[in-house]
Amino acid sequence: MELPQQFATVFRCCVEQLPADRFRGLCEAACLMLHYSSDRDWFKKSDNNKAAPAAPSDPLDKEICSVLCALLAEALSRGVSLKVLLACAEERGLIGEHLSVLTDCVSSAWPSLERRALLAPLATGQEASLGHIVDTQWRLVYETGAANSGRSDEPVHYQLGLATVGQPIGVRFVCTKHQLMDLLSQTREALRAVESVASGDAKSTR
Repeated sequence: MELPQQFATVFRCCVEQLPADRFRGLCEAACLMLHYSSDRDWFKKSDNNKAAPAAPSDPLDKEICSVLCALLAEALSRGVSLKVLLACAEERGLIGEHLSVLTDCVSSAWPSLERRALLAPLATGQEASLGHIVDTQWRLVYETGAANSGRSDEPVHYQLGLATVGQPIGVRFVCTKHQLMDLLSQTREALRAVESVASGDAKSTR
Protein backbone atom coordinates (compact mmCIF):
# COMPACT_ATOMS: atom_id res chain seq x y z
CA MET A 1 0.00 0.00 0.00
CA GLU A 2 1.57 3.26 -1.15
CA LEU A 3 0.78 6.30 1.01
CA PRO A 4 0.96 9.89 -0.31
CA GLN A 5 4.01 11.95 0.62
CA GLN A 6 1.72 14.31 2.53
CA PHE A 7 1.34 11.59 5.14
CA ALA A 8 5.06 11.80 5.91
CA THR A 9 4.80 15.55 6.54
CA VAL A 10 1.81 15.15 8.85
CA PHE A 11 3.27 12.19 10.74
CA ARG A 12 6.55 14.04 11.26
CA CYS A 13 4.57 16.95 12.66
CA CYS A 14 2.79 14.55 15.04
CA VAL A 15 6.03 13.08 16.34
CA GLU A 16 7.75 16.45 16.75
CA GLN A 17 4.92 18.67 18.00
CA LEU A 18 1.90 16.69 19.20
CA PRO A 19 1.75 15.19 22.73
CA ALA A 20 0.94 11.48 22.69
CA ASP A 21 -2.28 11.87 24.71
CA ARG A 22 -3.59 14.46 22.27
CA PHE A 23 -2.67 12.19 19.37
CA ARG A 24 -4.57 9.35 21.06
CA GLY A 25 -7.73 11.45 21.05
CA LEU A 26 -7.36 12.05 17.31
CA CYS A 27 -6.81 8.33 16.65
CA GLU A 28 -9.96 7.48 18.59
CA ALA A 29 -11.90 10.19 16.74
CA ALA A 30 -10.75 8.81 13.37
CA CYS A 31 -11.90 5.30 14.33
CA LEU A 32 -15.30 6.65 15.39
CA MET A 33 -15.68 8.53 12.12
CA LEU A 34 -14.90 5.39 10.12
CA HIS A 35 -17.40 3.42 12.20
CA TYR A 36 -20.05 6.07 11.60
CA SER A 37 -19.44 6.28 7.86
CA SER A 38 -19.47 2.49 7.40
CA ASP A 39 -22.56 1.72 9.49
CA ARG A 40 -24.59 4.56 10.97
CA ASP A 41 -27.23 2.22 12.39
CA TRP A 42 -24.56 0.33 14.36
CA PHE A 43 -23.14 3.61 15.62
CA LYS A 44 -26.50 4.84 16.90
CA LYS A 45 -27.25 1.52 18.60
CA SER A 46 -23.84 1.31 20.28
CA ASP A 47 -22.75 2.92 23.52
CA ASN A 48 -21.11 5.78 21.63
CA ASN A 49 -22.64 9.24 21.43
CA LYS A 50 -25.84 9.34 19.41
CA ALA A 51 -24.69 12.28 17.33
CA ALA A 52 -22.25 11.89 14.47
CA PRO A 53 -18.64 12.36 15.57
CA ALA A 54 -17.50 15.91 14.88
CA ALA A 55 -14.21 16.83 13.26
CA PRO A 56 -11.72 18.64 15.51
CA SER A 57 -11.94 22.43 15.44
CA ASP A 58 -8.20 23.06 15.68
CA PRO A 59 -6.70 23.27 12.14
CA LEU A 60 -3.72 21.06 12.97
CA ASP A 61 -5.87 18.48 14.73
CA LYS A 62 -8.31 18.51 11.82
CA GLU A 63 -5.55 17.85 9.29
CA ILE A 64 -4.07 15.03 11.37
CA CYS A 65 -7.49 13.45 11.90
CA SER A 66 -8.20 13.66 8.17
CA VAL A 67 -4.94 11.87 7.39
CA LEU A 68 -5.71 9.17 9.95
CA CYS A 69 -9.18 8.67 8.44
CA ALA A 70 -7.63 8.45 4.98
CA LEU A 71 -5.08 5.92 6.24
CA LEU A 72 -7.79 3.68 7.70
CA ALA A 73 -10.11 4.05 4.71
CA GLU A 74 -7.32 3.25 2.24
CA ALA A 75 -6.32 0.13 4.16
CA LEU A 76 -9.92 -1.08 4.45
CA SER A 77 -10.68 -0.44 0.78
CA ARG A 78 -7.60 -2.40 -0.27
CA GLY A 79 -8.24 -5.21 2.20
CA VAL A 80 -4.77 -5.03 3.73
CA SER A 81 -4.02 -6.31 7.20
CA LEU A 82 -3.54 -4.20 10.30
CA LYS A 83 0.12 -5.19 10.30
CA VAL A 84 0.57 -3.75 6.80
CA LEU A 85 -1.28 -0.58 7.77
CA LEU A 86 1.02 0.03 10.74
CA ALA A 87 4.12 -0.78 8.70
CA CYS A 88 3.08 1.79 6.08
CA ALA A 89 2.50 4.42 8.77
CA GLU A 90 5.92 3.70 10.25
CA GLU A 91 7.51 3.89 6.81
CA ARG A 92 6.01 7.37 6.42
CA GLY A 93 7.59 8.54 9.68
CA LEU A 94 5.14 7.70 12.46
CA ILE A 95 7.47 6.23 15.08
CA GLY A 96 8.01 5.75 18.79
CA GLU A 97 5.22 6.49 21.24
CA HIS A 98 2.94 7.86 18.54
CA LEU A 99 3.12 4.61 16.57
CA SER A 100 2.36 2.70 19.77
CA VAL A 101 -0.68 4.92 20.37
CA LEU A 102 -1.97 4.30 16.83
CA THR A 103 -1.38 0.57 17.25
CA ASP A 104 -3.31 0.51 20.52
CA CYS A 105 -6.28 2.53 19.25
CA VAL A 106 -6.65 0.86 15.87
CA SER A 107 -6.07 -2.69 17.17
CA SER A 108 -9.20 -2.52 19.32
CA ALA A 109 -11.34 -1.00 16.54
CA TRP A 110 -9.93 -2.91 13.57
CA PRO A 111 -11.94 -6.17 13.76
CA SER A 112 -15.23 -4.28 13.76
CA LEU A 113 -14.11 -1.85 11.05
CA GLU A 114 -12.90 -4.73 8.90
CA ARG A 115 -16.18 -6.66 9.24
CA ARG A 116 -18.29 -3.65 8.41
CA ALA A 117 -16.17 -2.67 5.43
CA LEU A 118 -16.55 -6.22 4.10
CA LEU A 119 -20.29 -6.55 4.72
CA ALA A 120 -21.42 -2.96 4.05
CA PRO A 121 -22.49 -3.60 0.41
CA LEU A 122 -24.59 -6.59 1.51
CA ALA A 123 -26.15 -4.75 4.45
CA THR A 124 -27.29 -1.87 2.21
CA GLY A 125 -28.63 -4.13 -0.52
CA GLN A 126 -25.97 -3.05 -2.97
CA GLU A 127 -24.32 -5.50 -5.28
CA ALA A 128 -20.83 -6.33 -4.11
CA SER A 129 -18.10 -5.16 -6.47
CA LEU A 130 -15.81 -8.13 -5.90
CA GLY A 131 -14.95 -9.97 -9.10
CA HIS A 132 -16.08 -13.54 -9.61
CA ILE A 133 -14.99 -16.15 -12.16
CA VAL A 134 -17.47 -16.73 -14.98
CA ASP A 135 -15.30 -18.67 -17.44
CA THR A 136 -12.00 -20.52 -17.55
CA GLN A 137 -9.84 -21.99 -20.32
CA TRP A 138 -6.46 -23.65 -20.23
CA ARG A 139 -3.90 -25.31 -22.46
CA LEU A 140 -0.80 -27.29 -21.60
CA VAL A 141 2.51 -26.25 -23.10
CA TYR A 142 4.91 -29.17 -23.51
CA GLU A 143 8.58 -28.42 -23.21
CA THR A 144 11.03 -30.23 -25.47
CA GLY A 145 12.48 -33.20 -23.63
CA ALA A 146 10.12 -32.80 -20.68
CA ALA A 147 8.56 -36.23 -21.17
CA ASN A 148 11.95 -37.93 -21.36
CA SER A 149 13.26 -36.19 -18.27
CA GLY A 150 10.20 -37.16 -16.26
CA ARG A 151 9.32 -33.60 -15.33
CA SER A 152 5.83 -32.91 -14.03
CA ASP A 153 6.01 -29.14 -13.73
CA GLU A 154 5.38 -28.07 -17.30
CA PRO A 155 3.85 -24.59 -17.50
CA VAL A 156 0.15 -24.37 -18.22
CA HIS A 157 -1.53 -21.37 -19.85
CA TYR A 158 -4.77 -20.32 -18.14
CA GLN A 159 -7.33 -17.73 -19.10
CA LEU A 160 -10.00 -16.67 -16.60
CA GLY A 161 -13.05 -14.60 -17.39
CA LEU A 162 -13.89 -12.36 -14.43
CA ALA A 163 -16.99 -10.26 -13.94
CA THR A 164 -17.35 -7.22 -11.70
CA VAL A 165 -20.23 -4.77 -11.66
CA GLY A 166 -20.63 -3.85 -15.31
CA GLN A 167 -17.02 -4.59 -16.17
CA PRO A 168 -15.98 -8.01 -17.55
CA ILE A 169 -12.25 -8.67 -17.29
CA GLY A 170 -10.02 -11.30 -18.89
CA VAL A 171 -7.00 -12.53 -16.95
CA ARG A 172 -4.25 -14.65 -18.48
CA PHE A 173 -1.40 -16.28 -16.61
CA VAL A 174 1.06 -19.16 -16.80
CA CYS A 175 1.86 -21.46 -13.90
CA THR A 176 2.81 -25.01 -13.09
CA LYS A 177 0.50 -27.55 -11.50
CA HIS A 178 2.19 -27.07 -8.13
CA GLN A 179 1.81 -23.30 -8.31
CA LEU A 180 -1.85 -23.69 -9.22
CA MET A 181 -2.43 -26.02 -6.27
CA ASP A 182 -0.76 -23.47 -4.00
CA LEU A 183 -3.03 -20.74 -5.39
CA LEU A 184 -6.07 -22.93 -4.78
CA SER A 185 -4.95 -23.56 -1.20
CA GLN A 186 -4.50 -19.85 -0.53
CA THR A 187 -7.88 -19.07 -2.09
CA ARG A 188 -9.57 -21.61 0.16
CA GLU A 189 -7.83 -20.11 3.20
CA ALA A 190 -9.05 -16.66 2.18
CA LEU A 191 -12.59 -18.01 1.75
CA ARG A 192 -12.50 -19.56 5.23
CA ALA A 193 -11.27 -16.25 6.65
CA VAL A 194 -14.13 -14.36 4.99
CA GLU A 195 -16.68 -16.90 6.24
CA SER A 196 -15.22 -16.61 9.74
CA VAL A 197 -15.47 -12.81 9.66
CA ALA A 198 -19.05 -12.96 8.36
CA SER A 199 -19.99 -15.52 11.00
CA GLY A 200 -18.48 -13.41 13.76
CA ASP A 201 -20.39 -10.34 12.60
CA ALA A 202 -23.66 -12.27 12.52
CA LYS A 203 -23.13 -13.54 16.09
CA SER A 204 -22.28 -10.07 17.38
CA THR A 205 -25.59 -8.65 16.10
CA ARG A 206 -27.81 -11.25 17.77
